[in-house]
Amino acid sequence: MHDIAAYPQRAARSRYGYDGQCRSWYCMLWAMHSVRGEYHMHQEPASPRSTVRRHAERGNYDPAVLRAILDDGFVCHVGFVVDGQPYVIPTGYARIDDVLYLHGSPASRMLRSLREGVPVCVTVTLLDALVLARSTYHHSLNYRSVVVLGRATEVTDHDAKVRAMDALVEQIVPGRSRDARRPSDGEIKGTLILAVPLSEASAKVRTGPPIDAEADYALPIWAGVVPLRLAAGSPIDDPRLQPGLTPPEYATAYRRPGEVSQPPTSLPRVTFHGAFPIGDTDILTLPVRELGPAACYYIHVLGFSVVERTPGTILLQRDAARIGLATNGKDPEQASCYFSVSDVALLREELAEKGIEPSVLREEEHGGKRHLVFFAREPYGVCFCFGQVVASGPASE
Repeated sequence: MHDIAAYPQRAARSRYGYDGQCRSWYCMLWAMHSVRGEYHMHQEPASPRSTVRRHAERGNYDPAVLRAILDDGFVCHVGFVVDGQPYVIPTGYARIDDVLYLHGSPASRMLRSLREGVPVCVTVTLLDALVLARSTYHHSLNYRSVVVLGRATEVTDHDAKVRAMDALVEQIVPGRSRDARRPSDGEIKGTLILAVPLSEASAKVRTGPPIDAEADYALPIWAGVVPLRLAAGSPIDDPRLQPGLTPPEYATAYRRPGEVSQPPTSLPRVTFHGAFPIGDTDILTLPVRELGPAACYYIHVLGFSVVERTPGTILLQRDAARIGLATNGKDPEQASCYFSVSDVALLREELAEKGIEPSVLREEEHGGKRHLVFFAREPYGVCFCFGQVVASGPASE
């Protein structure tokens, strides 16, 4: 349906009685459909030191994203310095609201040092896929990670310690704390629990295919993604288990939260057949005011992957649709783009699930074909039309 690429703005003006300089189809339909395409996914970093600098477009500061990654992990690595010597210790953890909890023996050097208020850095990393590029240089990993900076404080309240101990069990096996014996007073007193607030934290996520040098795409070398997941085996009885006891469902059907919620490692459900300019927009230099936040939106919400970076520009691609972002000083609200997709209704559902409120689906006629389309606006100003050829002949009135 490449004939839609030159869809004239004058047709849109005549159909809806809109005159004057049309900024885009979407801007024209904004008032008609009361579309509100705001999506504040990435928010702002809490401090300069928690700001993702390398591949800033992969950074995310949304508390919901941070919580989801932390809830899917088992092990964190705790970094701290004692007498000039840095240490990084792996340990279990748990999250309650916006606080991370660490626990262990009061004799632990790590916990004793953190209790004294030394600065701490806690990291959690989840590996989602191997990314095999055409060159050794561009091989990578798809991952989700969180870095938490701050200072720990000791949890001394009895009830708060019990809640934290329950959370530590639930972090590993949801539902287990209801069945297991409650901790004794001696066990509670013999456990040192520290709280680390998530007030200064950032997430970093990589998804999508390899990003090769442009010349390497012509090489006859397989490239792609090998998805990875943590798989639970069948439960093995304790040799001293009492007769007649069977494993509970949370052991026989063990699942992690990320098996449902983690970012996809395969292609999105809807295929993008192409991207085409509306009016005089250059789709390879769509204007944005900040590259990092805008690229994050296109990657995490619209499913694009980074193809190439240069100073001031980022080239993105999803299937056969390629676009670019640029800090070129132009007004983003003057830019608009058409995407040809395989299933426009399903794409509309996908975007709605991600917090976008697209316009209603409607039929448009162009080049003797009927197109089913909807409009949406990204929060940085660029307006989009998504469409699919549905039949030949004039559009229904």
